[in-house]
Amino acid sequence: MNRRTETKSLDTGQLTAHPHPDLVELNWGVFYLYHANTISGTTSVKLVSKPNPPASSIFSTKLTHSELSQNMSSHKANAGLFFLANFLLMTDSLIGIGQSQENTHITNELLNGTVWVQTALEHDILCRQAYQLADIRLQQALEDERWTAAIEQTANFEKLPPAVILDVDETVLDNSPFQARLVSENVEFTTEKWITWCKESQAEAMPGATRFIKQVSQKNIALFFVTNRDASVKDATIANLSRALDMPVAPEQVLCKNEKPEWKSSKTARRKYIAQTHRIVLLLGDDFNDFTYIGKVSTRQRVKKGEPYSQYFGTKWIQLPNPLYGNWEKSIYGFNYSTLRDEKLKLKYELLETKQQEQNKTGRD
Repeated sequence: MNRRTETKSLDTGQLTAHPHPDLVELNWGVFYLYHANTISGTTSVKLVSKPNPPASSIFSTKLTHSELSQNMSSHKANAGLFFLANFLLMTDSLIGIGQSQENTHITNELLNGTVWVQTALEHDILCRQAYQLADIRLQQALEDERWTAAIEQTANFEKLPPAVILDVDETVLDNSPFQARLVSENVEFTTEKWITWCKESQAEAMPGATRFIKQVSQKNIALFFVTNRDASVKDATIANLSRALDMPVAPEQVLCKNEKPEWKSSKTARRKYIAQTHRIVLLLGDDFNDFTYIGKVSTRQRVKKGEPYSQYFGTKWIQLPNPLYGNWEKSIYGFNYSTLRDEKLKLKYELLETKQQEQNKTGRD
């Protein structure tokens, strides 16, 4: 399949697809210059400010060779950049125009995390380690009738049958192929894309999940999957879980968001629902919201509000790794889902701690 590169016209805002996307990325001062030589003899130039300081200014346009100089001057490009752009036009063959398409990808934020999830031994070890620990804690919980993992469960639960609650995505099901699609296409997450993926029911089980869940089922311990997948994909989710785990999963075991009016993004109401009939002995998830709800707060507030619950982790709450998405990321941009991609990137760069500023400050004092 031939990949196509899209550039936004400075004047019209429309997207122009170039069928011959031979890209060269050059670092010049505070800019990156992307140069695409097309079969029509025109040239697409994109000037992007470096992401450190974060990228906030982009202009690109489609020009003939003779028009490029005039356009660059009109945007008051510095003399060095002006010279470099013209040099590129005259020396295409010398700087790699025509290189293979595999070498022309622009890095996507999700790339490292997705590759790590899909290929790293360390990822699989962490997942299996979590489920092996869960098995150990389960045995302890069954021996202690006073043991409950749900902070919503405070009294009269000792004689209830035990139950284990698991999140679904990145806890039981591995959705990294969906993330890989976003990376490959260099596009942002949308609910529509996510729903389409869920309906495909293609996710495989996370390492260690199938073995643990089957053991729990064989011990006649109730299993519940509390997920923030929308109720509209419940049937597809049940089918996916049943296939990936190689065991039947019943509709009453899967509790989706919006399945009932009170079942929102917070999972508290659903845990309370289960706590009415079962002693919840373990919670497993990849996001803090899978264990308790601390609200839509900032990154610093999340850390502060989470500290009182530290004794639960590794005992009654089992956390799995997820470097790809979650409330940790949403908190960076204030849970404002309309935040533009460049602004998200800017906010993330601002959170980096290099210790360099502290050293410089110390040197000035």
